[in-house]
Parts: sequence; C-alpha cells; structure tokens
Amino acid sequence: MSKRKINLFIVLLSLFAVSAYASIIYNGNEYTEKDMPFSQDGSGMQYFVVSGTINNVNSWNMRSLNINGVSYTNTWSSTMPDAVDGNKYFIIYNPKNRHSHFEISGTNDWSGGTTTIDTTEIDIPFTYDGEARTYFSTAGTINIVSSWSLDTLLINGVDYTNSWSDVMPERINGMYYIYYRSELDYGHLEIDGNNTVPLPEADTVSISLPYSFDGVGHHVFLITEEVESISSWETDSVNVNGLVITNQTRSDIPVLPDGKYYIYYKGTQGGSHLEIAKYEPYPDVVSYNGQDYNKVTMPFTVSGSTPQYVYVYGSVDNFYSSGVTSLEINGVNYTNQSSSTMPSSVDGKYFIKYIPKNRNSYFEINGSGFEPVYVLNIKIFLQSALLSGTQ
Repeated sequence: MSKRKINLFIVLLSLFAVSAYASIIYNGNEYTEKDMPFSQDGSGMQYFVVSGTINNVNSWNMRSLNINGVSYTNTWSSTMPDAVDGNKYFIIYNPKNRHSHFEISGTNDWSGGTTTIDTTEIDIPFTYDGEARTYFSTAGTINIVSSWSLDTLLINGVDYTNSWSDVMPERINGMYYIYYRSELDYGHLEIDGNNTVPLPEADTVSISLPYSFDGVGHHVFLITEEVESISSWETDSVNVNGLVITNQTRSDIPVLPDGKYYIYYKGTQGGSHLEIAKYEPYPDVVSYNGQDYNKVTMPFTVSGSTPQYVYVYGSVDNFYSSGVTSLEINGVNYTNQSSSTMPSSVDGKYFIKYIPKNRNSYFEINGSGFEPVYVLNIKIFLQSALLSGTQ
C-alpha cells in the first residue's frame, strides 16, 4: 500500500463528524477543527487541527503534546513548526491525567481552500480490521464490498456501512475513495476484486522509452519495449498491468504475454511525476567488482601503456595478449595467452581488465556482438506462466 495526499472537493469529511466541528484525516488520524484561542483539560487523547497564525502554546502535566510532529510537551512557546497546506497545524494531545492542560492562542484563517486528506492506496482484494478512522483509495475494480462492526463506511460518499453489496457508485475522476471508521477493535472491511483499471476510451497513448510525464493528467500509456524500471511521486495512482506501484520505484514490472505494458497514470498535482526507464541489456558503462567497464564491440584491439577496463558481449571466436602485466576476463587470468575458450559470461558479458607492461603491450579479441532477441521472449513466457499459475 502507498500513502498519498489528494484534494477531495466532493467527499466532505464534515458530513461524517460526530460533533459540531468538522474533521480532517491526516497521517491516518482524524483531527477535529478548532478555532483559536481554545484550551483542553483532562484525560483522553485528542486530535485537533487549527488553521491560521499561532501566537503561542502552553501545556502542563502532559505525557506528550505534538504539533506537526514537533514536541511541545509541558512548555510555553511562540515558535511554531512549518505549517501544513500553508496554514494548518495538527495537534496531538496525549494527557497524563485529569490535571493535564493545553492552551493555544492565535488568529484563525480557514481560507486555504480545499482540504488535503491523506489516503492510502490499496491492492485489491483487500481486508482491514480494527479501530481506526482513515481513507483508502483505489483505481482498480471493486466487485464486492462487505463490512461489520463499523460506525461508518462510505465509498465516494455512498453509505456501505455494515452491509454486503456488489453495486458500486460512480468513480470520482477514475477513483474509489473509501472512508472507514470503527470505534471497535473488531471492526472489519472486505473488498473483493482486482487491480485492473478500466482503460479510458481514446486515451491510450503509445510511447517510446525512455519516457517521463509531469503534472496533471489521466492517461494510459502503451509500451512495447522492455521496461527496466518505473518511478513516480506525488501521483494519485500508477498501475502497470494490474500491479499498483503508486509513488514507488519498481523494477519487478510484469509484462503481458504479448510483450505489452499498459501503464495507468493519474496525477492531480503540479508536482506529479512519472518516469519509465528502458531496459538496456548492454549499457555503455557497467560496474563489475567495484570497477566501471566501458562497452566495446568486437573485433576489439588495444595496445600501449594505458590500462583499460572494457567489456564485450556476443559470441567470442578467440583472443590474444602479449607483453602485458595482467590480462583478466571475468576475473580469470589469461595473461600473455592465446585462446578460443572463454570463461562463463556474467549476464552475457565478458569483463576485460587490461594492465599493460609498456608501450609494446597488446591485446585483441575477435567475435561478433549481438543482443539475443530470445531473452525478452523467454522473460515474457516465464512471467506469463507465473501470472497464470502454470508451471
């Protein structure tokens, strides 16, 4: 599961509040909105959020008092941490006993616009148990939802509390937003379905690698080249062939049997970012045993007194060295030898360490470089077998 923040202008958490105050979910906790000045006394953990400019805070007899993750336990202060979303301060009041006290003064400003709400993107099928007030989200397909011992379960604002249903509401910008609230440790939620994302019509774009996308967008990208890795940040959802990889860097990317990748992207922030790296079996530089080796093609010769670290790939016919201090191929000593027998390759590569004795030193290697096309086909076959559960 990945955590992210979204701007929800349709589902207002104030509709779910159990008091006269509205609430905001932040970092998995529900915070009650409060106007300054205000004070809190007595036992019982509380979560508050204020918005505006804080003049000062004071507390005593507290077990802990945190504001935006910074401790203000049993102290007076007029210095505040950085605000969240421009002007919000999230306060965790954790009292020691009934004599605990907290007070805050300042100027209120709730003009920050749309409330930012923490959500956790989930893989489907999904289950959740216990006491919590939190949001989940998915761009996948929900077939059935069931729950019991909950106070509230909403999906895109529709009530599914303590019920079973196979009828889902309309998506909100391609997503399901799930609000879960239980005051009992045996509250339970089950969601059946999969991570398949319905492809938007007329918006599947074929791209070539490497590729990157920034900012707001709702797209499906089609790739037929082999993917090395996919990275994203500040996105709402990134899903490739049914694998949720939102705001992660992943290289274990499943490929469909026909060699295609369908990448679902949803970003609602200016800083949303996606980048896709192309798999290069033989890049220009490869690190081997702590040393960088430059790619060269066969036939290849080198002479003179400058050490060389190179690698070749493909089918080697023969090689020869003379007048060298050391000549190693994949760590095997071939100093001043002629041979047509190669050591075992390292991922199809032969790493050559040429240490000359003088300007008369010489090395040559003959053969043909090729990129084995069958490697991708084998990878596709194996991944298809794993996805289908066949041997």
